[in-house]
Amino acid sequence: MSNQRLALPEIGLQLYTIRDLFANGDVSSVLEAVATIGYKNVELAGLYGKKPQEIKAILDTFGLKAVSTHEALDHSENELDAVVDRAKLFGYDLVGVPWLAPEHRTQVGYTEIAARLGPARERLAQAGITLMWHNHDFEFEPLPSAELPEDLLLSSGAAAELDVYWIEFAGLAALDVIKKYSGRLPVLHIKDMRSGEKKFTEVGEGVLPLADVVREAPQHGVRYLIVEQDANWTVSPLDSARVGFKNLSKMQAG
Repeated sequence: MSNQRLALPEIGLQLYTIRDLFANGDVSSVLEAVATIGYKNVELAGLYGKKPQEIKAILDTFGLKAVSTHEALDHSENELDAVVDRAKLFGYDLVGVPWLAPEHRTQVGYTEIAARLGPARERLAQAGITLMWHNHDFEFEPLPSAELPEDLLLSSGAAAELDVYWIEFAGLAALDVIKKYSGRLPVLHIKDMRSGEKKFTEVGEGVLPLADVVREAPQHGVRYLIVEQDANWTVSPLDSARVGFKNLSKMQAG
Protein backbone atom coordinates (compact mmCIF):
# COMPACT_ATOMS: atom_id res chain seq x y z
CA MET A 1 0.00 0.00 0.00
CA SER A 2 1.32 3.44 -0.92
CA ASN A 3 1.97 5.91 1.87
CA GLN A 4 1.80 8.82 -0.56
CA ARG A 5 -0.45 11.56 0.78
CA LEU A 6 -3.30 12.61 -1.44
CA ALA A 7 -3.15 16.18 -2.69
CA LEU A 8 -5.32 18.57 -0.73
CA PRO A 9 -7.97 20.39 -2.74
CA GLU A 10 -7.33 24.09 -3.19
CA ILE A 11 -9.66 26.62 -1.60
CA GLY A 12 -11.49 29.18 -3.72
CA LEU A 13 -14.37 31.65 -3.61
CA GLN A 14 -17.46 31.58 -5.79
CA LEU A 15 -17.78 35.23 -6.76
CA TYR A 16 -21.58 34.94 -6.68
CA THR A 17 -21.14 35.33 -2.92
CA ILE A 18 -20.03 38.95 -3.35
CA ARG A 19 -22.02 39.78 -6.51
CA ASP A 20 -23.68 42.82 -4.94
CA LEU A 21 -20.30 44.46 -4.36
CA PHE A 22 -19.62 44.54 -8.09
CA ALA A 23 -22.72 46.66 -8.73
CA ASN A 24 -20.83 49.96 -8.63
CA GLY A 25 -18.45 48.74 -11.30
CA ASP A 26 -15.34 48.83 -9.09
CA VAL A 27 -14.39 45.24 -9.82
CA SER A 28 -10.73 45.89 -9.12
CA SER A 29 -11.21 47.00 -5.51
CA VAL A 30 -13.51 44.08 -4.77
CA LEU A 31 -11.08 41.51 -6.16
CA GLU A 32 -8.23 43.17 -4.31
CA ALA A 33 -10.19 42.66 -1.09
CA VAL A 34 -10.73 39.00 -1.98
CA ALA A 35 -6.99 38.54 -2.44
CA THR A 36 -6.28 40.36 0.83
CA ILE A 37 -8.39 37.79 2.67
CA GLY A 38 -6.01 35.11 1.42
CA TYR A 39 -7.85 33.58 -1.49
CA LYS A 40 -5.74 32.50 -4.46
CA ASN A 41 -8.56 30.97 -6.50
CA VAL A 42 -12.01 32.09 -7.60
CA GLU A 43 -14.90 30.60 -9.52
CA LEU A 44 -16.45 33.01 -11.97
CA ALA A 45 -20.18 33.73 -12.20
CA GLY A 46 -20.37 36.29 -14.99
CA LEU A 47 -18.03 39.12 -15.90
CA TYR A 48 -19.80 42.08 -14.26
CA GLY A 49 -19.90 44.24 -17.36
CA LYS A 50 -16.22 43.76 -18.14
CA LYS A 51 -14.51 42.07 -21.06
CA PRO A 52 -12.85 38.73 -20.29
CA GLN A 53 -9.42 40.27 -20.91
CA GLU A 54 -10.16 43.01 -18.37
CA ILE A 55 -11.18 40.54 -15.67
CA LYS A 56 -8.11 38.39 -16.39
CA ALA A 57 -5.83 41.41 -16.03
CA ILE A 58 -7.39 42.36 -12.69
CA LEU A 59 -7.10 38.80 -11.39
CA ASP A 60 -3.45 38.70 -12.43
CA THR A 61 -2.76 42.01 -10.70
CA PHE A 62 -3.86 40.59 -7.36
CA GLY A 63 -2.48 37.07 -7.74
CA LEU A 64 -5.88 35.48 -8.25
CA LYS A 65 -6.67 32.63 -10.63
CA ALA A 66 -10.04 31.64 -12.06
CA VAL A 67 -10.14 27.86 -11.68
CA SER A 68 -13.66 27.29 -12.96
CA THR A 69 -16.73 29.14 -14.16
CA HIS A 70 -20.49 28.90 -14.46
CA GLU A 71 -22.00 29.06 -17.93
CA ALA A 72 -25.57 28.50 -19.07
CA LEU A 73 -25.93 25.24 -20.98
CA ASP A 74 -26.95 27.02 -24.17
CA HIS A 75 -23.59 28.84 -24.15
CA SER A 76 -21.78 25.51 -24.54
CA GLU A 77 -24.24 24.53 -27.24
CA ASN A 78 -24.49 27.75 -29.25
CA GLU A 79 -21.37 29.73 -28.32
CA LEU A 80 -18.83 26.94 -28.01
CA ASP A 81 -15.92 28.90 -29.47
CA ALA A 82 -16.47 31.75 -27.01
CA VAL A 83 -16.72 29.35 -24.05
CA VAL A 84 -13.48 27.64 -25.08
CA ASP A 85 -11.74 30.96 -25.74
CA ARG A 86 -12.63 32.19 -22.25
CA ALA A 87 -11.34 28.95 -20.74
CA LYS A 88 -8.04 29.31 -22.58
CA LEU A 89 -7.71 32.95 -21.59
CA PHE A 90 -8.31 32.34 -17.88
CA GLY A 91 -6.59 28.96 -17.81
CA TYR A 92 -9.42 26.92 -16.29
CA ASP A 93 -10.64 23.54 -17.51
CA LEU A 94 -13.91 23.32 -15.57
CA VAL A 95 -17.27 24.72 -16.69
CA GLY A 96 -20.36 24.26 -14.53
CA VAL A 97 -24.00 24.54 -15.53
CA PRO A 98 -25.43 26.43 -12.55
CA TRP A 99 -29.21 26.30 -12.74
CA LEU A 100 -32.30 24.66 -14.21
CA ALA A 101 -35.49 26.66 -14.70
CA PRO A 102 -38.60 25.26 -12.94
CA GLU A 103 -40.39 24.42 -16.18
CA HIS A 104 -37.74 21.80 -16.96
CA ARG A 105 -37.98 20.00 -13.62
CA THR A 106 -40.06 17.07 -14.83
CA GLN A 107 -39.25 13.55 -15.98
CA VAL A 108 -39.41 14.71 -19.59
CA GLY A 109 -37.52 17.91 -18.86
CA TYR A 110 -34.63 16.25 -17.07
CA THR A 111 -34.40 13.64 -19.82
CA GLU A 112 -34.23 16.36 -22.45
CA ILE A 113 -31.56 18.29 -20.53
CA ALA A 114 -29.49 15.12 -20.10
CA ALA A 115 -29.72 14.54 -23.85
CA ARG A 116 -28.35 18.05 -24.40
CA LEU A 117 -25.61 17.71 -21.79
CA GLY A 118 -24.07 14.69 -23.53
CA PRO A 119 -23.10 16.40 -26.80
CA ALA A 120 -22.08 19.60 -25.00
CA ARG A 121 -19.85 17.57 -22.69
CA GLU A 122 -18.23 15.80 -25.63
CA ARG A 123 -17.56 19.01 -27.52
CA LEU A 124 -15.98 20.65 -24.49
CA ALA A 125 -13.95 17.53 -23.75
CA GLN A 126 -12.37 17.84 -27.18
CA ALA A 127 -10.99 21.17 -25.98
CA GLY A 128 -9.77 19.67 -22.68
CA ILE A 129 -12.65 21.10 -20.65
CA THR A 130 -14.81 19.18 -18.18
CA LEU A 131 -18.52 20.03 -18.10
CA MET A 132 -20.05 19.87 -14.61
CA TRP A 133 -23.60 20.01 -13.28
CA HIS A 134 -24.08 22.19 -10.20
CA ASN A 135 -26.97 20.94 -8.08
CA HIS A 136 -29.60 22.55 -5.93
CA ASP A 137 -32.11 20.65 -3.79
CA PHE A 138 -34.54 19.74 -6.57
CA GLU A 139 -32.10 17.33 -8.24
CA PHE A 140 -32.52 15.09 -5.20
CA GLU A 141 -36.31 14.98 -5.22
CA PRO A 142 -37.32 11.57 -6.69
CA LEU A 143 -39.22 11.57 -9.98
CA PRO A 144 -42.37 9.46 -10.60
CA SER A 145 -40.02 6.84 -12.05
CA ALA A 146 -38.23 6.80 -8.65
CA GLU A 147 -35.07 8.08 -10.35
CA LEU A 148 -33.20 11.00 -8.88
CA PRO A 149 -32.85 13.89 -11.35
CA GLU A 150 -29.17 14.13 -10.40
CA ASP A 151 -28.59 10.56 -11.57
CA LEU A 152 -30.47 11.21 -14.77
CA LEU A 153 -28.53 14.38 -15.52
CA LEU A 154 -25.17 12.79 -14.77
CA SER A 155 -25.99 9.80 -16.97
CA SER A 156 -24.95 12.23 -19.72
CA GLY A 157 -21.34 11.79 -18.61
CA ALA A 158 -21.16 15.27 -17.09
CA ALA A 159 -19.15 15.61 -13.89
CA ALA A 160 -20.74 16.59 -10.58
CA GLU A 161 -20.18 19.96 -8.95
CA LEU A 162 -21.80 19.04 -5.67
CA ASP A 163 -23.21 21.71 -3.39
CA VAL A 164 -23.20 20.31 0.13
CA TYR A 165 -25.78 22.79 1.46
CA TRP A 166 -28.42 21.90 -1.10
CA ILE A 167 -27.83 18.17 -0.65
CA GLU A 168 -28.46 18.48 3.08
CA PHE A 169 -31.37 20.85 2.45
CA ALA A 170 -32.97 18.06 0.39
CA GLY A 171 -32.65 15.69 3.35
CA LEU A 172 -29.67 13.63 2.20
CA ALA A 173 -26.26 13.25 3.81
CA ALA A 174 -23.63 15.16 1.84
CA LEU A 175 -20.95 12.56 2.63
CA ASP A 176 -23.08 9.76 1.20
CA VAL A 177 -23.62 11.66 -2.04
CA ILE A 178 -19.94 12.55 -2.28
CA LYS A 179 -19.03 8.87 -1.96
CA LYS A 180 -21.65 7.96 -4.56
CA TYR A 181 -20.07 10.23 -7.17
CA SER A 182 -16.48 9.60 -6.10
CA GLY A 183 -14.00 10.19 -8.89
CA ARG A 184 -16.26 12.44 -10.90
CA LEU A 185 -16.57 15.52 -8.69
CA PRO A 186 -13.72 17.96 -9.29
CA VAL A 187 -15.42 20.77 -7.36
CA LEU A 188 -17.35 20.93 -4.11
CA HIS A 189 -19.34 23.99 -3.11
CA ILE A 190 -18.82 24.45 0.61
CA LYS A 191 -21.69 26.22 2.38
CA ASP A 192 -23.19 26.03 5.84
CA MET A 193 -26.65 26.01 7.42
CA ARG A 194 -27.93 27.76 10.53
CA SER A 195 -28.87 25.66 13.50
CA GLY A 196 -32.60 24.99 13.68
CA GLU A 197 -33.46 26.56 10.35
CA LYS A 198 -32.70 25.93 6.71
CA LYS A 199 -30.93 29.20 6.05
CA PHE A 200 -27.44 30.05 4.89
CA THR A 201 -24.75 31.02 7.34
CA GLU A 202 -21.01 31.49 7.18
CA VAL A 203 -18.91 28.42 6.41
CA GLY A 204 -17.87 26.80 9.66
CA GLU A 205 -20.45 28.66 11.74
CA GLY A 206 -23.39 26.32 11.16
CA VAL A 207 -24.40 22.70 11.66
CA LEU A 208 -23.33 20.92 8.48
CA PRO A 209 -20.58 18.27 8.80
CA LEU A 210 -18.10 20.33 6.81
CA ALA A 211 -15.01 19.11 8.67
CA ASP A 212 -15.89 15.54 7.68
CA VAL A 213 -16.50 16.63 4.09
CA VAL A 214 -13.15 18.40 3.95
CA ARG A 215 -11.37 15.40 5.42
CA GLU A 216 -12.94 13.01 2.92
CA ALA A 217 -12.62 15.21 -0.16
CA PRO A 218 -9.10 14.20 -1.27
CA GLN A 219 -10.13 10.54 -1.40
CA HIS A 220 -12.79 11.30 -3.99
CA GLY A 221 -10.79 13.29 -6.50
CA VAL A 222 -11.94 16.75 -5.42
CA ARG A 223 -9.63 19.45 -6.80
CA TYR A 224 -11.28 22.58 -5.40
CA LEU A 225 -13.30 23.49 -2.31
CA ILE A 226 -15.29 26.57 -3.25
CA VAL A 227 -16.65 28.79 -0.49
CA GLU A 228 -20.08 30.17 -1.31
CA GLN A 229 -22.85 31.91 0.60
CA ASP A 230 -25.87 32.84 -1.49
CA ALA A 231 -27.46 35.19 1.05
CA ASN A 232 -28.07 35.80 4.76
CA TRP A 233 -24.67 37.35 5.43
CA THR A 234 -24.20 38.17 9.11
CA VAL A 235 -22.27 41.38 8.45
CA SER A 236 -21.53 41.66 4.73
CA PRO A 237 -20.78 39.35 1.79
CA LEU A 238 -17.09 40.16 2.02
CA ASP A 239 -16.98 39.46 5.74
CA SER A 240 -18.75 36.15 5.12
CA ALA A 241 -16.11 35.30 2.51
CA ARG A 242 -13.44 36.13 5.10
CA VAL A 243 -14.99 33.95 7.80
CA GLY A 244 -15.46 31.12 5.32
CA PHE A 245 -11.83 31.25 4.23
CA LYS A 246 -10.56 31.27 7.82
CA ASN A 247 -12.75 28.39 8.96
CA LEU A 248 -12.24 26.25 5.88
CA SER A 249 -8.49 26.70 6.09
CA LYS A 250 -8.57 25.55 9.73
CA MET A 251 -10.62 22.48 8.78
CA GLN A 252 -8.18 21.56 6.08
CA ALA A 253 -5.23 22.01 8.41
CA GLY A 254 -6.87 19.54 10.77
